[in-house]
Amino acid sequence: MDCIYCSRELPPESAFCAYCGKNQTKKPNKHIKRPNGTGTVYKLSGRRRRPWVAAKNSVVIGYYEKKTEAQKAVNAFAKKPVTSRYNMTFSEVYEEWKLEHFRDLTQKGTDGFETAYKHLAAQHGSKFRDLRTNHYQSEIDNFVRKGRSHSAANKIKQLVGQMSKWAMRNEIINLNYAQFIKLPENKTKEKEVFTTIDIEKLKADTGDAAKIVLMLIYTGMRIGELFSLPCSAVHDGYCIGGEKTDAGKNRVIPIPSDVRPFFLILKQEPAMIRF
Repeated sequence: MDCIYCSRELPPESAFCAYCGKNQTKKPNKHIKRPNGTGTVYKLSGRRRRPWVAAKNSVVIGYYEKKTEAQKAVNAFAKKPVTSRYNMTFSEVYEEWKLEHFRDLTQKGTDGFETAYKHLAAQHGSKFRDLRTNHYQSEIDNFVRKGRSHSAANKIKQLVGQMSKWAMRNEIINLNYAQFIKLPENKTKEKEVFTTIDIEKLKADTGDAAKIVLMLIYTGMRIGELFSLPCSAVHDGYCIGGEKTDAGKNRVIPIPSDVRPFFLILKQEPAMIRF
């Protein structure tokens, strides 16, 4: 062997050079301490599949099989802020998001999101930062296979999309994966209409239910609009009613002569509608 310093020939396995005195044993490289605030890497005790931990500001970024993987993870977050929110679950993000979002919604709007949230129960305990498009897509595909409507599936996508925007704003994720969700084709179902024969049968029926159906057919009112119609809004030949949209509210609705007597009965006997 040769001296690592002066290159003179030495006996095999010499600890020091007999000529220059250089120590021939290579010392392992010292671990370079990371600058403060850039994170840390440490190893957990015991036998573990992923013993190496990457952390920053006392927040665990992840667990890894190799030290080099943990170091790469810490380096990726060296210049990024990491808070306790980084490890929030889907449910925790939802609770924080709805406190902000529900303030501007009606009860009907909040109910829609609450229902959509329940349909994602399989993801409630997952860390939000670990969820990807395929997780959400799978939930929606299963939802649609059960025969649920396109609008209901779209509500789920809306929920995930808005939660993702909140998570991006709070630096939990870097990309809104909800934007890549594909909804099924919105197939419009043909509505069944009452035939002339059906209407004649209803006219022959003297029951209250038949009268109500005829009132809906001839005025085009929704059932909720008719049931919420106050007696004071019923006039001779027309009524003032409607709901759902701004354009549909308080509109003038003509009352054809065929059902005009039924509206008069309704005005005199409101108990006619007792469903």
